[in-house]
Amino acid sequence: MVVSKITLKLPNQLTKTKKMYIHINMRFKKDSHLVELECACANIRRASRAITHVYTEELAGCELTPTQITILMTLNQAGTITQGKLGRILALDSTTLTRSLRPLLKQGWVSTLANEEDRRE
Repeated sequence: MVVSKITLKLPNQLTKTKKMYIHINMRFKKDSHLVELECACANIRRASRAITHVYTEELAGCELTPTQITILMTLNQAGTITQGKLGRILALDSTTLTRSLRPLLKQGWVSTLANEEDRRE
């Protein structure tokens, strides 16, 4: 499958100039339910989940997920590319990418083209 670039029809919430500044303070109050972790990986993963939560809430009215916005932004920049290449660019496995693309295809945000050279794509 080849995922084709389209003209993005972003909802009003996404077309307004809006900057989001996210500050995560990893110093915890004594009464906090979070415990300080010494593992950098665990702290980065926790911060990632917190950032994703903020974006999910902001995108709720658009009926898009952070992953779908990332896909649309990538396609807007990359143009027409194969689904395999899109997955490699975004470091997404095939199942996750297919699941995220399905609603975008259904709503007409992206389109597909048959790849005559390789039917698996």
